[in-house]
Amino acid sequence: ISGLETAIAKAEAAKVSQEAIAKGKTALAEATAKKEATENLAKATEGKDMDELVAALEAAKEKGVDTKVVEKGDTRLAILKEEAARKVAEAELQKAIEAQDIAMLESALTQAEAAKVEKKALDKGRKCLAEAKDRKAAADARLGAEEALLKAIDAAAISGLETAIARAEAAKVSDEVIGKGRAALAEAMAKKEATDILAKAT
Repeated sequence: ISGLETAIAKAEAAKVSQEAIAKGKTALAEATAKKEATENLAKATEGKDMDELVAALEAAKEKGVDTKVVEKGDTRLAILKEEAARKVAEAELQKAIEAQDIAMLESALTQAEAAKVEKKALDKGRKCLAEAKDRKAAADARLGAEEALLKAIDAAAISGLETAIARAEAAKVSDEVIGKGRAALAEAMAKKEATDILAKAT
C-alpha cells in the first residue's frame, strides 16, 4: 500500500497519464479495502460475536483476502455455531425436565446428544425421562385396574370382584373406588349366602 501511494505521488508529479494514475488509485483502493477486510476478519475471528464474524467473512471473501485467513474464520464460525446449538439444546432439555413431559424429554435428549451437551445434563434428562415413563406406566396401570374394578362392581360376580380388588390395591387405585368394590363384594357374598340358604331350605 505504501509503495502504491509513493508511486502514485511520483506519477502525479511526473505528469503521467490520468489513465495510469486512475489505475494506480483503483489498485490502492482495492489493496486498502483488502487490508481492512483482513484486519476486521482477524478481529472477528478472535471474538464471540457470530453476526460480526459472518459479516467479516463475507467482506473478506468479496475482497479476496488470503484463503488461510478465511479458513481460520470459517473454522471459528463453525465452533461458535456448535456452542450456540449446545446452549439452545441445554435450554430445551432444561425446559423438558421442568415440564416432566415424555415427548418433550425424548425430543430434547435427541437434540442435546446431537449438540454434544455435557454428560451431567444428559444424565439428568435421561433420569427424568425414566421417572416420567415409570409414572405414566403406574398411572396407566391404576386407570386400567380402576376400570376393571368398576366393571366387576357392575357385574357383581364374586370371583371377578376379588380379582379386581386385588389388582386395584396393587395399582394403588383410590381408597374410595376400592371401598366401593369391597362393598359390592360384601353385597354379592351376602346375596350368594342367602341364595344358598334358600336353596337348601327348599
